[in-house]
Amino acid sequence: PASVKFLHPSMTSEQIRRIVEPTEDPTYTYPDIFNDNTIRTGHSTERHFTNERYALLFHPGTYTDVDVEVGYYVGLAGLGSRATDVTFENCKRGPYVEAVNKRDIVGGRLGLSLDTFWRSAENFAVTRTADSDVGGDMLWAVSQAAPLRRVKVQGDLKLHDNGAQASGGVLANAEVGGNVEFGSQQQYICRSVNFAGKDRMEAHNEFTSAWNAVFVDCTGDALPEANDGMGVDEKGNTLPCIVRDDTPKVVVDKPYIAVKDGGETFELRVPKARIRADDDAAAGSFGPDLTGEDDDVRDFSTVKLGIATIIDPTTKKEVANHNVAHELQAALDEGKDLVLAPGMFYLDKPLVIKHDNQVVLG
Repeated sequence: PASVKFLHPSMTSEQIRRIVEPTEDPTYTYPDIFNDNTIRTGHSTERHFTNERYALLFHPGTYTDVDVEVGYYVGLAGLGSRATDVTFENCKRGPYVEAVNKRDIVGGRLGLSLDTFWRSAENFAVTRTADSDVGGDMLWAVSQAAPLRRVKVQGDLKLHDNGAQASGGVLANAEVGGNVEFGSQQQYICRSVNFAGKDRMEAHNEFTSAWNAVFVDCTGDALPEANDGMGVDEKGNTLPCIVRDDTPKVVVDKPYIAVKDGGETFELRVPKARIRADDDAAAGSFGPDLTGEDDDVRDFSTVKLGIATIIDPTTKKEVANHNVAHELQAALDEGKDLVLAPGMFYLDKPLVIKHDNQVVLG
């Protein structure tokens, strides 16, 4: 369907921009009052309640000088079996989310990130070569648990935009070579993340969220110590509550799709649950799994692709498929997995999963 956009490394950055720009949040110019009123370009919230939904799917390969603002109702994903199969190299921004509405001053900052939700990104790497002065870092200033999963960031990962208000997110199955800066994030949960930065996260610095943070199955010397949130810093500010669970009993990552046979066909990859034996706590955290070597790989012949629309034979335009619930349930009854293309599915009855280990993936 038109809601699925495929990108390929053979495309020029201009070709990619023409495809992704209509999915991004609308832009405007504004004076940056904190930098001599320099005129900059920002993004607005005008697509907050649009009916449009998109998937931006990047074929394996290296993408240079490609910047993508991940907008409302957009899922950006690499199509490799390994996170490093899709690489954004030497890009000024790569995939990113910044604070919106920077024409406004909110809490003494330009714009805010409280509205940057309903979007996701996964399954790629962000790198910089030794001869480049740009790239390698990533900005993901979101709220309301908009997830960033299965990524490898060579440099720094910034989860806030210069202190603009932000309210929580999910970072899972990731490796960050530089520092992770939570900044103005009120709360955050990280699961199976390797924090390899040189600066340790502390309860009183910019590398930890403002109110509370949860770290499950995480690794790295930069991890902060647990803190009950009862103390104050030297300025009298309440310290955040920091919770750590280094050795959870079970870790399960979400399924994802990948290409095979040179990009001609798809497969559904289901990571196997990683289960800790009762006497295995001393082995430490599992940490991220970015290779997919132990995935349960399922051929797309056993997958039903769900599409929310049909082509009206009279108008030749896409309209809602009001029979979609019956079609999806029939596939589930056959034991098939469901992969749903972006769209608004109008169901006249609930879908019932009757078989063990079936996947329903948007």
